[in-house]
Amino acid sequence: MTTIKQPKSWRDVIKVHPAADMLPAMTADEKKALGEDIKKNRLHQRVTLYGSFNAVETWQLLDGRNRLDAMELVGVPIFATDGTIRDDLWAFRPDYQVDPYEFVLSANVHRRHLTPEQKRDVIAKLLKAQPEKSDRQIAGQIKVSPSTVGKVRKGMETSGDVSKLDTRTDARGRKQQAHKPPKQKDPAIAAAADRAVARSALMGATPGAEPPVDASKWQAEVDRLKAENDGLRAEIFEMKRAFWGWGNVLKRRTGALTKAEYNSILSCLHPDSRNSASEAKLGSAFRLFNRLRYVMCNDQEMPFPEKYHPTVQELKARQQYVAEKKAAEKAAKREARRAAKTPQPVATAKVLGDAP
Repeated sequence: MTTIKQPKSWRDVIKVHPAADMLPAMTADEKKALGEDIKKNRLHQRVTLYGSFNAVETWQLLDGRNRLDAMELVGVPIFATDGTIRDDLWAFRPDYQVDPYEFVLSANVHRRHLTPEQKRDVIAKLLKAQPEKSDRQIAGQIKVSPSTVGKVRKGMETSGDVSKLDTRTDARGRKQQAHKPPKQKDPAIAAAADRAVARSALMGATPGAEPPVDASKWQAEVDRLKAENDGLRAEIFEMKRAFWGWGNVLKRRTGALTKAEYNSILSCLHPDSRNSASEAKLGSAFRLFNRLRYVMCNDQEMPFPEKYHPTVQELKARQQYVAEKKAAEKAAKREARRAAKTPQPVATAKVLGDAP
């Protein structure tokens, strides 16, 4: 019976794929703890082999090197009787099905707690292997920001570790320009800037410097604007005075007529009662209706007479009157509520025989 010699290490049987070396290896203590756990609870996550389906000699270890090292360290059997890795320890991924670098990152980045320095090392290794990928695509795989990938790429391009490419491939497989061309200036803006420089040169000033200021010219302009402002203020005040009267009536609905006066006009105009209305009632309705001429006609055809223009003192007096009236109404309401809440004293009858 022929006895097959067992390999000393699993690394003598199968090679490690470069993608598996992107991530840092565990320390000796971590491997020993992992091996003891596998020895006690068995291996839950199989290692992954990668290669061509029909060519076994091309197979490489894509994921699980730390698990195999841990098992080898504590003496867990790895090989079968024929000197190959046990069938219950590995799973196979064909090369046409997965991208090795994407698979390693997807299987390890989420469960491995990497430091920022370790993440930058992973970025550098991935850029060396796949420099055509965009910064955003690599950032999404390693769970970092695109600016972090861009800084690592720029440093590697400066040192010559990564070549500069004109195009990169995004996450959708589209080829994009690696460096966007500088934005061209608007021709009109460029022409205006050239004219400004030429004008400054003619004036004997440096480009961008302010021209000398003529104090008398600017003072005259300030005086003109002040006079125009005063005129506009006076015009606005006169307009407020002109429209305060009936305009205020329409806005606040204070009423130009009482309800009784309105009904008097309405009864005189009604078809059923206008023939029987007395002369006195018709005359009163006419006078009341004539009071509405400033409301019903526009300002050009029926302007306000001068006596309807209130002065500033009259406006202030009206505002004070309205404020005092509202304050008196609020005080009366408070007194009514206080009286309603105050309990009334109950009168008690005298008992006969009581002392007065």
